[in-house]
Amino acid sequence: MPSVDRPIGRNIEVMGGETDARTSERLERLGSSAVMWALSLKMNCYVPASDVQGGATTLAALPEFTRALEATSLSSLRRRASTDPEATIELGLRLLTGIACACQPAAACEAWSQIGTVPGVTDEQMARAFMLLGAQLLLGDVPPGQQHPAEAMSLQQVKTGAMALDEAAKLGSGAAPHVLFHGQRLVAMCAADPLVKRECAPFMTHVVRALELRERDMAREERKVDRRREARPLRFICANPACRVQSTRSRLFAQCAGPCDDEFKPSYCSRSCQAAHWKLSDDQGHRAFCAAGVVPPPDSLPSADELASVTHSRDDRYTVRVGDRTVSSSSVTPNELAKLRETR
Repeated sequence: MPSVDRPIGRNIEVMGGETDARTSERLERLGSSAVMWALSLKMNCYVPASDVQGGATTLAALPEFTRALEATSLSSLRRRASTDPEATIELGLRLLTGIACACQPAAACEAWSQIGTVPGVTDEQMARAFMLLGAQLLLGDVPPGQQHPAEAMSLQQVKTGAMALDEAAKLGSGAAPHVLFHGQRLVAMCAADPLVKRECAPFMTHVVRALELRERDMAREERKVDRRREARPLRFICANPACRVQSTRSRLFAQCAGPCDDEFKPSYCSRSCQAAHWKLSDDQGHRAFCAAGVVPPPDSLPSADELASVTHSRDDRYTVRVGDRTVSSSSVTPNELAKLRETR
C-alpha cells in the first residue's frame, strides 16, 4: 500500500476572510460556520489535490454559494431530489451542515446513497455523492477541521466509507482531496489494525491506485524542482549573507536588474536585503561584481550546504538553516524567518 509517512492529499478548510457586505449579511442569516463547512465539503469534491493551496483560494466562491443557498429553499430541494441529481447532492449538504434546518447526518447519508436511483445522473455526480458519503462516514459527526477518532467508528462504518470512496475513485475522481485525504487515513487504519485491513482492503483498490498515482506525481514534481534548482541555484536563495532565506519557488524572489551575468545574478527576498548586500565591503558586496563578465569570489556566494537545505513543498514556502536544523514556513515573512539565525 502507499506510504503514510507524509500527506499525499489534504482537505480544503474554508475559513473566515474578507467578504463583501452582502455576502457577510447572507452569512449572518444562514449561519457562517455551517456555510463554511458546506462550501469546504463541496470544494473538496471538485478541486484537484495538485491545486490545493489553502482555504483562501475558495473564498471567491462564497458570494455565489451564499446567493444560491438563499435562492433555493430546503423544501424545494426535497421536492426535486428524486428527479434532479444536483438537488440530491445539495440536499445532503444542507442536512449534514444544518443550513436552515437541524443537523441530520443520517438523513444526509441516506440522500447521497440514493444518488444512483435518480434519473439522468452522471458518473461525475455519482462520484461527488459517494465522496461526500464516504467522507461523512469516516469523519463522523465532528466539527469541521477535526478527524473522527478511528476507535470511535464501527468496523461496518469504516468498511462502508471505504466502499463509497472507492466507487468515487473508480468513477474518475481519484485526484479529488476527499479521496486522497480520507484514502490515506484508510491506509493508516489498515496498517494499524489487521481486522480493518482484512475487511476493508479488498474494497480499496481504486483508492489505493489513486494514492499511488498521486505519490508518483509528487515525486515527478520534486524531481523537476531539483533540476531547476541545480540549473539555477541562486534563484532560490537570498544573496544577502545575513539572511540566506530560501524559497520553494523562484518567483518569490526578485533578481538584480543590473548587467551581471545570469550565472551569478543574485536574488533577494526583499529590497532591504538587496540594499544590505550592495553596501557590504568590496569582497562580499554585490556592488563590485555587478558587471558583465565579472566572477564573484566563491566565499561571497551561498555555500553548497546552504543551497541543499530547501524543503520540498507545493506551497509558497520559505526555508532557513538554524544551526543543524531546517526551519520552514508558509506564513512567516522572510525577514522574520532570517531573525531565527540571529537568535540561535
